[in-house]
This record gives sequence, structure tokens and C-alpha cells, in this order.
Amino acid sequence: MLTKDDILSLNYYRTGAEFTGSIGILRYKISPVFDEEKKPVSLAVYTWEGLYAFPETPSEEIEQRDFPFSDEGRESVVEYINSLS
Repeated sequence: MLTKDDILSLNYYRTGAEFTGSIGILRYKISPVFDEEKKPVSLAVYTWEGLYAFPETPSEEIEQRDFPFSDEGRESVVEYINSLS
């Protein structure tokens, strides 16, 4: 089961860094989304099942959902990923 601490703090994503992980065969990638002023506005969460990394997985097998760039959004990311695993 994934926790908020597992996906790191919002400060990590402010730098533009992405985070990837897996739970069993579920793979996920969390990427910050920025506005025109380079301010983070949301977290894009990509999920897919299988053995392959994001670049090697066909796009039609990857689902994307966006969450607010906030502590509540981060909690929602964890709940969403846990609901899929």
C-alpha cells in the first residue's frame, strides 16, 4: 500500500522532477504540470500494467488523470493509485 511519504513532497515536484514506481504489476508515473508562468498547477498521474517502463509501453495502454498541485491533491494521488493496486 502506497503512502504520501512514498511519493515524496510537493517541493520535489516543484523542480520539474518526475517520480515512478510500481505495486505488483501496476506501474505509475507522477509528473508536475506547469502553467505559462512556470508555476505548478497539477500532478499528472500515468498508470499502466505490465513489465515495461513508461517509454516502452504503448500509449493506448496508459491511463492519465490529473490532480491539483496541493496536499489534498497529493492525498488523492495516493488514494487513486491504491485503488488500482
